[in-house]
Amino acid sequence: MTAGAPALAATGSSATAHAAPTSTLTAGHQLTAGQSLTVASGEYRLTMQGDGNLVEYTLDNVPLWSSRTAGNAGARADMQGDGNLVVYSSANKALWASNTNAHAGAYLTLQSDGNTVVYSNTNKPLWAAGTNIVVGGSNDYPYANSSIDVSDGAGFLTRECTSFVAWRIRHNLKIADFSNGWHGGWFGHAGTWVANARNLGLVVNSTPAVNSVAVLPAGVDGAGSMGHVGFVLGVGNGTVDVEDYNYADSYDGYRYYSYSRHTIATAGLSFIHFR
Repeated sequence: MTAGAPALAATGSSATAHAAPTSTLTAGHQLTAGQSLTVASGEYRLTMQGDGNLVEYTLDNVPLWSSRTAGNAGARADMQGDGNLVVYSSANKALWASNTNAHAGAYLTLQSDGNTVVYSNTNKPLWAAGTNIVVGGSNDYPYANSSIDVSDGAGFLTRECTSFVAWRIRHNLKIADFSNGWHGGWFGHAGTWVANARNLGLVVNSTPAVNSVAVLPAGVDGAGSMGHVGFVLGVGNGTVDVEDYNYADSYDGYRYYSYSRHTIATAGLSFIHFR
């Protein structure tokens, strides 16, 4: 990878912007270890960590996005003159990039809505982390009062955990075409989500993040024989706050096929990162 050529694919989504820029990194400037962009309210910051990872955090230190370049102490983030935002190692090896080269004068901004965006010099969004995505936390699932286990139109069964999480992916993550057969794969029941996600090239690991999908293997924390999936609302110290369907706990009066929110330990869980 060279500074002027396309680099690693960006983790974020299409660059859609909704708020005026509040903090910027202009062409020819960089973030070195310990430096940050921070919105005026202090609610969001983008930090070049000492471990080499470029991470956006909320005020409560919840990670929203990262370049996934940890393990490279001394790395820096360069907003290059050609328009490419690149994380370089201390040995000047390109580790991650926004792939926005050929846009001289582009700049990086952390917006007041929490979205990290690379804009052209004419203020056209070129890349975004997608961190202005609305986090869930309410029962806005459109099939909440439907019959149980009928088609939801996306290849899942209504009021099951998979149908609810699929709705979150479409509605919150703005992946409008997400379905059971998305990109030629087959998500099926919760127990097959991890394998299918990996086959599709999605990042699957043991590191939770807001807006990721938590996958519980069968028997873990009350998951049934086919496992369970939930949508991550928050990340704690060894725990995650999730929302889901068909997970009978005290939140919903131990009723199956209904909405719930709860905190579970991360041990033994996998997390699928669609963004």
